[in-house]
Amino acid sequence: MMDWEKNGRAVLNPELATPLYQSLWERIETFPLVDATAERPYSLRLMQENAWSEDLAAKVIGEYKRFVFLCLVCNHGCVPSGFVDQAWHLHILYLPSYLFDFCIKTLGRILWHRPSKGGNTERERLHELYSQTWDAYQRWFGVAPPEDVWGRCTHPRHHEAKTVGAGEPIPQEVAHLFAETANS
Repeated sequence: MMDWEKNGRAVLNPELATPLYQSLWERIETFPLVDATAERPYSLRLMQENAWSEDLAAKVIGEYKRFVFLCLVCNHGCVPSGFVDQAWHLHILYLPSYLFDFCIKTLGRILWHRPSKGGNTERERLHELYSQTWDAYQRWFGVAPPEDVWGRCTHPRHHEAKTVGAGEPIPQEVAHLFAETANS
Protein backbone atom coordinates (compact mmCIF):
# COMPACT_ATOMS: atom_id res chain seq x y z
CA MET A 1 0.00 0.00 0.00
CA MET A 2 1.11 3.52 -0.76
CA ASP A 3 0.48 6.28 1.75
CA TRP A 4 -0.60 9.29 -0.28
CA GLU A 5 0.01 12.10 2.16
CA LYS A 6 1.19 15.60 1.38
CA ASN A 7 2.18 18.12 4.03
CA GLY A 8 0.45 16.00 6.70
CA ARG A 9 -2.83 15.94 4.76
CA ALA A 10 -4.41 12.90 3.15
CA VAL A 11 -4.27 12.75 -0.61
CA LEU A 12 -6.51 10.48 -2.63
CA ASN A 13 -5.26 7.57 -4.70
CA PRO A 14 -4.16 9.26 -7.93
CA GLU A 15 -5.65 6.41 -9.98
CA LEU A 16 -9.13 7.04 -8.51
CA ALA A 17 -9.07 10.78 -7.87
CA THR A 18 -11.04 12.37 -10.67
CA PRO A 19 -11.40 16.16 -10.44
CA LEU A 20 -14.92 15.63 -9.02
CA TYR A 21 -13.69 13.30 -6.26
CA GLN A 22 -10.72 15.55 -5.54
CA SER A 23 -13.01 18.55 -5.17
CA LEU A 24 -15.33 16.61 -2.86
CA TRP A 25 -12.41 15.48 -0.69
CA GLU A 26 -11.00 19.01 -0.44
CA ARG A 27 -14.40 20.36 0.64
CA ILE A 28 -14.76 17.66 3.31
CA GLU A 29 -11.18 17.94 4.55
CA THR A 30 -11.33 21.72 4.90
CA PHE A 31 -14.80 21.88 6.43
CA PRO A 32 -14.42 23.72 9.78
CA LEU A 33 -15.78 21.59 12.61
CA VAL A 34 -14.64 24.19 15.10
CA ASP A 35 -16.90 27.15 15.85
CA ALA A 36 -14.67 29.83 17.32
CA THR A 37 -17.71 31.57 18.82
CA ALA A 38 -18.90 28.53 20.77
CA GLU A 39 -18.14 28.39 24.48
CA ARG A 40 -17.44 24.64 24.14
CA PRO A 41 -16.52 24.06 20.50
CA TYR A 42 -16.87 20.69 18.78
CA SER A 43 -13.27 19.56 19.27
CA LEU A 44 -13.29 20.46 22.97
CA ARG A 45 -16.59 18.64 23.51
CA LEU A 46 -15.22 15.61 21.67
CA MET A 47 -12.18 15.58 23.97
CA GLN A 48 -14.10 16.14 27.20
CA GLU A 49 -17.04 13.83 26.54
CA ASN A 50 -14.79 10.94 25.51
CA ALA A 51 -11.80 11.65 27.81
CA TRP A 52 -9.51 11.92 24.77
CA SER A 53 -6.29 13.86 24.39
CA GLU A 54 -6.17 16.80 22.00
CA ASP A 55 -4.05 14.73 19.60
CA LEU A 56 -6.49 11.81 19.62
CA ALA A 57 -9.48 14.10 19.09
CA ALA A 58 -7.73 15.74 16.12
CA LYS A 59 -6.91 12.33 14.66
CA VAL A 60 -10.49 11.10 15.09
CA ILE A 61 -11.83 14.24 13.38
CA GLY A 62 -9.55 13.52 10.42
CA GLU A 63 -10.71 9.90 10.33
CA TYR A 64 -14.34 11.01 10.55
CA LYS A 65 -13.81 13.16 7.46
CA ARG A 66 -12.24 10.22 5.62
CA PHE A 67 -15.22 8.07 6.62
CA VAL A 68 -17.66 10.67 5.28
CA PHE A 69 -15.80 10.72 1.97
CA LEU A 70 -16.02 6.93 1.74
CA CYS A 71 -19.76 7.07 2.44
CA LEU A 72 -20.20 9.22 -0.64
CA VAL A 73 -17.94 7.38 -3.07
CA CYS A 74 -18.63 3.75 -2.20
CA ASN A 75 -21.48 1.81 -3.75
CA HIS A 76 -22.16 0.05 -0.45
CA GLY A 77 -23.05 1.18 3.04
CA CYS A 78 -20.10 2.16 5.18
CA VAL A 79 -19.62 1.34 8.85
CA PRO A 80 -17.57 3.60 11.16
CA SER A 81 -15.35 2.55 14.00
CA GLY A 82 -16.55 3.33 17.52
CA PHE A 83 -14.30 6.40 17.67
CA VAL A 84 -15.48 7.71 14.30
CA ASP A 85 -19.08 7.04 15.31
CA GLN A 86 -18.59 9.22 18.41
CA ALA A 87 -17.35 12.07 16.21
CA TRP A 88 -20.33 11.60 13.88
CA HIS A 89 -22.84 11.53 16.74
CA LEU A 90 -21.47 14.77 18.15
CA HIS A 91 -21.45 16.46 14.75
CA ILE A 92 -25.12 15.57 14.26
CA LEU A 93 -25.93 17.35 17.53
CA TYR A 94 -24.88 20.58 15.83
CA LEU A 95 -27.92 20.01 13.61
CA PRO A 96 -28.12 23.24 11.57
CA SER A 97 -24.40 23.09 10.84
CA TYR A 98 -24.49 19.36 10.14
CA LEU A 99 -27.56 19.39 7.89
CA PHE A 100 -27.21 22.67 6.04
CA ASP A 101 -23.54 23.66 6.10
CA PHE A 102 -21.99 20.20 5.96
CA CYS A 103 -24.46 17.89 4.22
CA ILE A 104 -26.23 20.20 1.82
CA LYS A 105 -23.63 22.88 1.08
CA THR A 106 -20.43 20.83 1.40
CA LEU A 107 -21.45 17.29 0.44
CA GLY A 108 -24.34 18.11 -1.86
CA ARG A 109 -26.54 15.50 -0.20
CA ILE A 110 -27.73 14.42 3.21
CA LEU A 111 -25.79 11.75 5.04
CA TRP A 112 -28.22 9.81 7.25
CA HIS A 113 -27.19 7.90 10.31
CA ARG A 114 -29.24 4.72 10.59
CA PRO A 115 -29.11 2.56 13.70
CA SER A 116 -28.49 -1.15 13.63
CA LYS A 117 -31.56 -3.39 13.73
CA GLY A 118 -29.76 -5.80 16.05
CA GLY A 119 -29.51 -9.59 15.92
CA ASN A 120 -26.98 -12.03 14.50
CA THR A 121 -27.89 -11.49 10.86
CA GLU A 122 -27.50 -7.73 11.25
CA ARG A 123 -24.21 -8.15 13.14
CA GLU A 124 -22.83 -10.31 10.32
CA ARG A 125 -24.01 -7.81 7.70
CA LEU A 126 -22.37 -4.92 9.58
CA HIS A 127 -19.12 -6.83 9.98
CA GLU A 128 -19.10 -7.44 6.22
CA LEU A 129 -19.77 -3.75 5.56
CA TYR A 130 -17.04 -2.83 8.05
CA SER A 131 -14.64 -5.04 6.11
CA GLN A 132 -15.72 -3.37 2.85
CA THR A 133 -15.26 0.07 4.46
CA TRP A 134 -11.76 -0.98 5.56
CA ASP A 135 -10.91 -2.15 2.02
CA ALA A 136 -12.30 1.05 0.48
CA TYR A 137 -10.21 3.11 2.92
CA GLN A 138 -7.06 1.33 1.74
CA ARG A 139 -8.00 1.79 -1.93
CA TRP A 140 -8.77 5.49 -1.61
CA PHE A 141 -6.14 6.60 0.93
CA GLY A 142 -3.31 4.14 0.21
CA VAL A 143 -2.89 2.96 3.78
CA ALA A 144 -4.76 0.80 6.27
CA PRO A 145 -6.96 2.72 8.70
CA PRO A 146 -5.01 3.50 11.90
CA GLU A 147 -5.67 0.79 14.48
CA ASP A 148 -5.83 3.24 17.38
CA VAL A 149 -8.96 4.76 15.79
CA TRP A 150 -10.37 1.94 13.66
CA GLY A 151 -9.32 -1.20 15.53
CA ARG A 152 -8.52 -4.25 13.47
CA CYS A 153 -10.56 -5.28 10.50
CA THR A 154 -11.19 -8.75 11.93
CA HIS A 155 -12.07 -7.35 15.37
CA PRO A 156 -13.71 -3.97 14.85
CA ARG A 157 -14.18 -1.77 17.89
CA HIS A 158 -17.59 -0.54 16.82
CA HIS A 159 -20.39 -1.71 19.04
CA GLU A 160 -23.68 -0.65 17.55
CA ALA A 161 -22.40 0.15 14.11
CA LYS A 162 -24.47 2.22 11.74
CA THR A 163 -24.84 2.10 8.00
CA VAL A 164 -25.13 5.13 5.81
CA GLY A 165 -27.83 6.05 3.38
CA ALA A 166 -26.71 9.09 1.43
CA GLY A 167 -29.17 11.00 -0.66
CA GLU A 168 -32.28 9.19 0.59
CA PRO A 169 -35.60 11.03 0.92
CA ILE A 170 -35.87 13.47 3.81
CA PRO A 171 -37.68 11.88 6.78
CA GLN A 172 -40.97 13.54 7.76
CA GLU A 173 -39.72 14.40 11.24
CA VAL A 174 -37.10 16.83 9.85
CA ALA A 175 -38.84 18.00 6.66
CA HIS A 176 -40.12 21.13 8.42
CA LEU A 177 -36.51 22.30 8.91
CA PHE A 178 -36.11 22.61 5.16
CA ALA A 179 -39.36 24.50 4.73
CA GLU A 180 -38.34 26.98 7.45
CA THR A 181 -34.94 27.55 5.85
CA ALA A 182 -36.42 28.03 2.38
CA ASN A 183 -38.73 30.70 3.76
CA SER A 184 -35.94 32.57 5.60
